[in-house]
Amino acid sequence: VKAPLFGKKMLQQLSKYKIALNYHNAHTGNYACNMRLFEATGLGCCLLTDNKSDLNDLFTPAKEVITYDNLEELEENINFLINNPRICKEIGKLGQMRCLQNHSTDKVLNRFIEILNIL
Repeated sequence: VKAPLFGKKMLQQLSKYKIALNYHNAHTGNYACNMRLFEATGLGCCLLTDNKSDLNDLFTPAKEVITYDNLEELEENINFLINNPRICKEIGKLGQMRCLQNHSTDKVLNRFIEILNIL
């Protein structure tokens, strides 16, 4: 087991990967809400993430990210992406475009400010 990486070093290492695996812990319920969604897609990795009820509000499954509902699907999707590098790369590019267009710090802060102004 390697030592954990944080910050810039973690992002530099993550940017070397073609596929990034994501799993939400039990505390998130059925919501897609962890940082790996945006770290991986923002760097252009093809994100393979557990399916959550609101994921399609953030990314288009099967186009910008790949989802799984169980270990069997996870394994099938890993094998598919490894055996189809062109598709894997395309999904990574589309996920990156969506992340940079819709989920940048500026966009998220502007939405937060709008919410605060409503209150």
